[in-house]
Amino acid sequence: MNDDKGYQILNDIASDYNSGALALCGDILHYFLYNEALNSFPKIKNNIEYAMDKIGAEHSEMPSIIRLLSKLHSIYLAHLEDSDTSGFQAEVKMILEELEKIPESVSNYAAETIKDFEKIITLSNSKTVASTFGKLHQNGKSFVALICESSPGRESYIMAKTLQDDGIDVIIIPDTAIADVIDRTSCVIIGCDTISPTHFRNKIGSYQLALIARHFGAPYYILGDSYKVVKDIRSIGEVKETVKINENNLKTLFKLFEDVPINLADEIILEKGIFKASDIKAWIKDLIKDF
Repeated sequence: MNDDKGYQILNDIASDYNSGALALCGDILHYFLYNEALNSFPKIKNNIEYAMDKIGAEHSEMPSIIRLLSKLHSIYLAHLEDSDTSGFQAEVKMILEELEKIPESVSNYAAETIKDFEKIITLSNSKTVASTFGKLHQNGKSFVALICESSPGRESYIMAKTLQDDGIDVIIIPDTAIADVIDRTSCVIIGCDTISPTHFRNKIGSYQLALIARHFGAPYYILGDSYKVVKDIRSIGEVKETVKINENNLKTLFKLFEDVPINLADEIILEKGIFKASDIKAWIKDLIKDF
C-alpha cells in the first residue's frame, strides 16, 4: 500500500459520520497495526500527523478519538529509537484488544439491569448498543427494537440491518414519531460520544428522545465507556453546525450532534459497571481514562 492509498483510508475514516466512536477507534488501530506500508518510523510519524490533522478535525466531538491519536503519537515517540517497529505494533495491538472487549463488557452489565420491555427504542448506529440488543435477545428477552431514522445521517439503517441479521425484530420509525410509540412498556437504550458531569453528547435526536422518555416514564439508559468521559463538556468544543443551501435554494440546518443534560438519563452503563446518572459527580472523576 503506498502513501496515497493509506491517506485515502484515513480520509475515509475522517468522512465516516455513520459509525460510532468505538468503531472509528477500531478502524484507526487496524490501519496502524495491519498496514504493511508503515514499516518505518518516518512513515508512522507522517501517517499519525495526517490522521491527527484529518480525523481529529472531523471528529473533534469524540474525545476518545482525540485521546487515541494522541496516544499513538506518544507510542511512536517511546519507540523511536527501536531497531524496528515491532514494539510500536505490540502496543497498538494491546489497545485494540482492550477496545474490542468493551461492547461485551457493557452489554453484560446492561443485561443485568434492563428488565422485560415490550419495546426498546434507540437511534443512530452504535457498536455497543448493537451488542446489548444482541445480548438481550440471546438471553431470551422478547421485544421489538424501534430505531429512530436518525436524520440527517440516517445511519439507523446500518444499525437496523445489523440487528435484523441477529434475528431481532426491528422497525425503523420517523424521528418525529417517538411520542406515538413510546409508553411505560418501553425503555430507551442509547449510545454516546462524550459523558461529562453535566451533559452527554450524542447524535441529534437524543435530546428530544430523553424529554419524551421522561414524560412517559420510560427508563433512559446511556451506554458508553470510560474513554468518553471528560471533566467538562466544554473541553471538547462546541457542537458543529452549518447552514446549507439545498437544490431549491432553501436554507437547511445541518447538525449531527447535540448536548443533552445528564439528569434526563436514569443509568449510565460503562465497561466498569452501572452508575446512577443522579450520582454522576460522585463517581465520574474516578472513571476518566486515557489509552
